[in-house]
Amino acid sequence: MAKQRIPNLEHNEYEHPFDRAALQALEATPGLDTLLEKIWKYGLENLLRVQYTGSYTKITPNHYPKIHRLFVEAAEILELDHSNIDFYLIGGQQVNAHTTGVERPLVAVYSWLVDMMTEDELQYVIAHELGHIKSRHVLYHQLASILVMFGQIIGNVTLGIGNLLATGIQIPLMHWYRMSEFTCDRAGLLVVQDVDVVNSATMKMAGVPFTQKDQMNPQAWREQSKEFQDYDYDTLKNISKLWTLYNPGSTMSHPFTVIRAAEIEKWVEDGSYERVLRRETAGAGGPIAAGMVACRRCGNPLGPQHRFCPACGTPVGVQPPAGGAFCTACGYRLAGFEEFCPGCGQRRRPSG
Repeated sequence: MAKQRIPNLEHNEYEHPFDRAALQALEATPGLDTLLEKIWKYGLENLLRVQYTGSYTKITPNHYPKIHRLFVEAAEILELDHSNIDFYLIGGQQVNAHTTGVERPLVAVYSWLVDMMTEDELQYVIAHELGHIKSRHVLYHQLASILVMFGQIIGNVTLGIGNLLATGIQIPLMHWYRMSEFTCDRAGLLVVQDVDVVNSATMKMAGVPFTQKDQMNPQAWREQSKEFQDYDYDTLKNISKLWTLYNPGSTMSHPFTVIRAAEIEKWVEDGSYERVLRRETAGAGGPIAAGMVACRRCGNPLGPQHRFCPACGTPVGVQPPAGGAFCTACGYRLAGFEEFCPGCGQRRRPSG
């Protein structure tokens, strides 16, 4: 059965309130903009891209075409330009997938995930990852990944990052990281358009032996998830905070899988999912709020507290007079008189 297209879909139509609340708390955290500045200045995102592109297999229309087809269809339903997104396969026994890359996003799935999932379940996971791109989560997700990558040695590196961690940035960052997964679960459902597929996929991610896949009981999983339907945001926030505080190097980037299943069930049962499909939520985000401007590079709304765009990392800077130029190295808007870019230090090319 052909999947329904969702014209003019915007991420704020299905954004989970846990995600929204955690993001507001994160962006109010002192020191976040300084940490983003360090990441931007030293180009640490390149570490992640080199790891992926240098070690894993790129999926293309001619290389694993069936998987690539699922990726393309998911991107089209979410109204994303898949030509600007790289897609990779990682060898390893993890039922998992990742998204990284601000300038050019990259999605990667593990080979064990491919083996464990049906085509529809695999597409759900791919769509979930694409949801991070659709919702412009990638910059902060990448920041969290870099912090985990450095782990305990980060305080010893000479980038000035170690002292920033002492301010407690990692707690709201990792909490938001986990809460953003709820939004992307919804993106996955909007693509596969079958809650049974979401439930079976989350069951496998929670832990199903390869040899016991035929013994799965979706109804039992649903009943288990209902035990968690009374969990609220404050409860999850406290759990997330304690986990980060006592496991600072933990790679646990997702909320508990059963709670994720419960939240999807609630979204379907209250009719919100169907309202998105019927396009009753179209335009719900409205125009950019008063007092906000749009990022000059990606169009993301910016508030007065932003020094860097939370979607693409571009420095906000000072709005120049008419006729200002852009730095060719980092995209910083220039007033027209600088010899060096205030955003990255690049010497301006002489005119004429």
